[in-house]
Amino acid sequence: MIGDTWFEPLRAWAEQSVGNYNQLIGSCLVFFLATSIFYCYEWLYLWHTDERTKVIRYASAYWMFSVLVLCDFLLPKAYMWHVFFLLKYGLVFMVGAFYLVIQKYRDAA
Repeated sequence: MIGDTWFEPLRAWAEQSVGNYNQLIGSCLVFFLATSIFYCYEWLYLWHTDERTKVIRYASAYWMFSVLVLCDFLLPKAYMWHVFFLLKYGLVFMVGAFYLVIQKYRDAA
């Protein structure tokens, strides 16, 4: 894919020792869990469905899907796929949560 050569230094660093690899897995897992909790918190803020919140949820899903497709093109699938899987879905949840936060502050103003 496009990003195979971009992530070669990360691969070399992770393969130097088991500790480096575990650090990478741990940090990606923490990132994924933090962003998924953040997204769920912001999504629950829009709990009551009406015309306004339905549009916001659809737009958030649109941006999340766009980031998912972009990450599928950029991130390698041949090596360290579980690291990039956590990173990809962490980015997806982060974009969705940030969109919800931005819309919440726009509505408040």
